[in-house]
Amino acid sequence: MVDLMVHSSRRRVPRRLVVGVAAVVVAASSGCTAALSTAPTTTWPPPAVVAAPATAAGTAGPTIAPAPVAPAGTAGATTAPAPSGLLPDAAYTPGATNPAVTQATIAETICLPGWTATVRPPVSYTERVKVLEDGGGGTVTYQGVAYSVHGFRLGDTTVSHFELDHLISLELGGSPADPRNLWLQPYEAPKGPAPAGTGSQTKDKVENAARAAVCAGRLPLADAQQKMATNWATFGRQLGVVP
Repeated sequence: MVDLMVHSSRRRVPRRLVVGVAAVVVAASSGCTAALSTAPTTTWPPPAVVAAPATAAGTAGPTIAPAPVAPAGTAGATTAPAPSGLLPDAAYTPGATNPAVTQATIAETICLPGWTATVRPPVSYTERVKVLEDGGGGTVTYQGVAYSVHGFRLGDTTVSHFELDHLISLELGGSPADPRNLWLQPYEAPKGPAPAGTGSQTKDKVENAARAAVCAGRLPLADAQQKMATNWATFGRQLGVVP
């Protein structure tokens, strides 16, 4: 979980979206589309990013975005409507995992006290992602990998009412830096606009309970990751930490 606040309130002014050449990635298997845009970079191709595990046959799961691809040309920033309710838009934030964390490595990774601090991105990176998501989008680079970040037209223009959250938490092996695993989640009142039990503070409890279940052997890692990416609130009720 990345808990960062920008201590400023500002009036949002209309933005003109200037688009050059855009790269559109069509997720044919899920029937959803997501627009990714970025400038050419010498760091392509980036290391593979593992998407959230697939659901069992016959069950619904989140839309899994493909790994970033190098565009043919340049493109302007992109914006999308703000996520509605307590979940992010799966077309832009489907969740992504850290390939170093598997069921076989949990003892040396997520179940090891203090491990998440070794993979958490620096404030300079997460703050940049937060600003871009609150604005017109853009491109960020982390450890030699370039990522496209979508901007969102938030209804609440006070960005300090949100935290930049890892949808699949670091405690469950979520990708530390991939913007597809990062979203502006509202705090619960009085810190933010989310009703009690639907915001960041409650999701923190779900993450802690899920990690405890995985590390105690009561829940497979892949199941925990998938449930968190699909609907963290439903997962929390299953764990008994969300009313």
